[in-house]
Amino acid sequence: MEKGNTPIRSKQDAREAIPHLKKAQLLEPDYIEAIIKLSVLTSQLSTTSLETSVALKYTDWSIAIDPNNASAVHFRGLFLRNMGRTDLALKEFVRASSLRPDWFRAARFAANTALELRENAIAQTHIERCRALDPHNSEMLLAQEELERAKNSSSRQIIARFPDAVSEMVDFPSAISKHLLDALTFPRVLTPSSRIFAAGSCFAANIAKVLNDRGYSAAVNDFGESINSTLANREYFDWLCAEDPFESEISGRISAELRIKNRAELFASDVIILTVGVAPVFLDRVTGKLRLQTNEGAGIRRLLRECEFRTLSVTENVENLSHILATIRRHRPTATVFITLSPVPLNATFEYPSAIIADCVSKSVLRVAIDEIFRQQPQGVHYWPAFEAVRWIGGYSGDAYGKDDGSTRHVSLEVIQAITTEFIDRIRVLV
Repeated sequence: MEKGNTPIRSKQDAREAIPHLKKAQLLEPDYIEAIIKLSVLTSQLSTTSLETSVALKYTDWSIAIDPNNASAVHFRGLFLRNMGRTDLALKEFVRASSLRPDWFRAARFAANTALELRENAIAQTHIERCRALDPHNSEMLLAQEELERAKNSSSRQIIARFPDAVSEMVDFPSAISKHLLDALTFPRVLTPSSRIFAAGSCFAANIAKVLNDRGYSAAVNDFGESINSTLANREYFDWLCAEDPFESEISGRISAELRIKNRAELFASDVIILTVGVAPVFLDRVTGKLRLQTNEGAGIRRLLRECEFRTLSVTENVENLSHILATIRRHRPTATVFITLSPVPLNATFEYPSAIIADCVSKSVLRVAIDEIFRQQPQGVHYWPAFEAVRWIGGYSGDAYGKDDGSTRHVSLEVIQAITTEFIDRIRVLV
């Protein structure tokens, strides 16, 4: 055990000490000091989160042997902090300081971490403890000044942290409620007499269906997936709202009867849901105008000969969305508008070698464009985070796609139900 007891001055010393500490621990399984030292040295040598988690397991082992070992609890806090799990780290620092009230280091970490998290009461308690132990400590004098500034600040700094544990995300309905929606505010505008108009991509149709199933009146522009870019939707709303409808790609896909029906539904709506689908479009090489894609092989080949296929930029998508909102406002000035981003991936790309990469770029461009719109604080326009629910939380809970039919492009019905149920519950007028 001599090597394990020698001072550790370098990473090489740590590497040499670890085998001796492991041997000592094998000979004496409850040798807490050896286990704690193993956790510290393992952490010093860690370069990945997996290696840090090994160090964390050593501290967990020590705490299992002696739950009141302040050193083990404190080091557990350090490792959690290094892993970015600051909320959990603070609990460990506070616990270590409680176990050893005379330990300045534990109180100092509790104070500084509480300050970072804007937990002012906890910070005050531990700053006072530190100053009682070391009245002239300059770090704590500065910490007290920072705390006073935080207390006197008229606005509390926003700190929103990603959930720490996978276990917090596996139940989809509770995860979207707790970690996504509870921090947001939505207007309560939905009543039994509300008229809803949904447009955009197939996800808008899914939302409309559930709303109708729940007894609300929701109309949808039922023309499939060909009109799902911001540019296509811009042309659609222009064509729909024009007093004298013009010849366009849209008019070639939608009958005059459906235009009259959709126009009446839009003009009577109280709530409008615009779902943005994809960013890539076909643009005619001669005219530069939008050409709508078709799923027929011959039609796609013709488009590839005659058109440029490219992903619209953030700026172009912002311009299109702004134009759509202005068009809606001219005809429905008091309607509440909800913008959503469809979580359904694009079907194919002719621009990137991988459709998965192309879909990532497409959704990222659209999400940034939507964010740019909301930085302008448009009146009566709100974002519903269906995309984040499916793509982020669904990635942890599983079964977000294809549970019903095995398709990678079909959001599972129970996921749609959960998202739409939350949507209805958070915008309906309470009686």
